[in-house]
Amino acid sequence: MPNIRLRDLPSSIRTTILSDIVLQFCQVKCHDALKASALILNTFKDLEKPVLDAMRERISCPIYTIGHVEPKSVLYVNFGSLAILTPNQINEFAWGLANSQRPFIWVIRDDLVAGESAMLEKEFVEATKERGLILSWCNQMKVLSHHAIGGFLTHNGWNSTIESISNG
Repeated sequence: MPNIRLRDLPSSIRTTILSDIVLQFCQVKCHDALKASALILNTFKDLEKPVLDAMRERISCPIYTIGHVEPKSVLYVNFGSLAILTPNQINEFAWGLANSQRPFIWVIRDDLVAGESAMLEKEFVEATKERGLILSWCNQMKVLSHHAIGGFLTHNGWNSTIESISNG
């Protein structure tokens, strides 16, 4: 971060004493972040793009920002608790999401793929790491009621249909 000054830091770590306990704690947590499978930051791309770009150059895991998301810009994908896909079907859905270039949340149950665990290609994960969130479960009502959700790709089961309608 070029041109950062001591006064730009939070007052709790604004110190020149390297043995300061709060500063040491922050250093340990920053080091621990390098081992994470993903980071979720309370910011958004337009606010801190240079910092996020610098972090992405140094940290190999995906970095998600929770701030500013355009209304109705995210596709929510969930095939419910009963649907079973073939490996080819999940691969086609994955690359359809990747090629859409749109942000998405995709719930993939452990048993979604017939006879095996749902494995996504590394190339897909890499291609979508900046705009895709893959979960094994979520509170569907909370997701559907969020202002960022603009579409719902579902198996069209009764519960999903009713929840989708009730959340607009």
